[in-house]
Amino acid sequence: MKTPPVLLIFFRRPEQTARVFEAIREARPERLFLAADGPRAHRPEEPAQCAATRAAVGAVDWPCEVKTWYREANAGIRTNVAEAITWFLDQVGEGIILEDDCLPSPDFFRFAGENLERYRTDERVMQICGSSFVSRPGTEGASYYFSRYGHNWGWATWKRAWDHLDLALDTLEDFLREARQAGFWDSAKEELYWTKMFRKTRDLPIDTWDYQWTMSLWRTGGLSIYPHQNLVTNLGFGDLASNTTEAGSTKGGRRPEALGPVVHPVAGFRDRVLDRRSFRVMYWGTPWERLVGKVQALRRRWTARG
Repeated sequence: MKTPPVLLIFFRRPEQTARVFEAIREARPERLFLAADGPRAHRPEEPAQCAATRAAVGAVDWPCEVKTWYREANAGIRTNVAEAITWFLDQVGEGIILEDDCLPSPDFFRFAGENLERYRTDERVMQICGSSFVSRPGTEGASYYFSRYGHNWGWATWKRAWDHLDLALDTLEDFLREARQAGFWDSAKEELYWTKMFRKTRDLPIDTWDYQWTMSLWRTGGLSIYPHQNLVTNLGFGDLASNTTEAGSTKGGRRPEALGPVVHPVAGFRDRVLDRRSFRVMYWGTPWERLVGKVQALRRRWTARG
């Protein structure tokens, strides 16, 4: 199977970007899209960092159509990533999306490609994820399960799904009201967490695009595909990260694991048990993790004021 078209989104981390680019080179896609945000005006070190990062993806030495979208000025995570994905999918219809801190295994490209083709016209399925944080190996012998969560550390999608994105979260309050009436939430903690995060994203204390994508997926009743084996590792925890700054965090994902032949599940229902576990592991956290997160948030706020 041919590797699907790939979009690589990057900014100012040349070493990490080079590692992700090397994984793409090994997969040899026939179409490669490169999108980069520009340096921020108040960061004098960033023009050199951005230039070095763009140089790190310059050696396309296999037969490949390459398109670039390099910004001169900084647009920010929300605008840059969302517009880059739209630019990509408007041209290819479906494909793989990688950011500069998402290191895919060779099996990820095969996994994404096979499922992009299999679910191309299935409106329920909106995303194919590469990361695995919880799993139940051996379930029906399947390679993956269906979830209403959609993690974006290496993923694939279709234009038909991405067209549902509500980047401004204009429909948020309608969704929250309807979700409560329909008994959408698995727990009061889940409702509390997501209501808070969605509203903070809409009102801009949080500069991102993926919470909007999650809400859009839920509002339309979409599902994601999650592999039981981890196929993508996040390299981006640390000082240079924009949103994942907890150096040494275990949330970067398990080490890549061998996939084997892709075995499709018999049933197309979401796995509620694993969804509850995903919420607890990836979002709510243990009491200690929640305390550490609050301390880190206060520290960042204090540093920003200084």
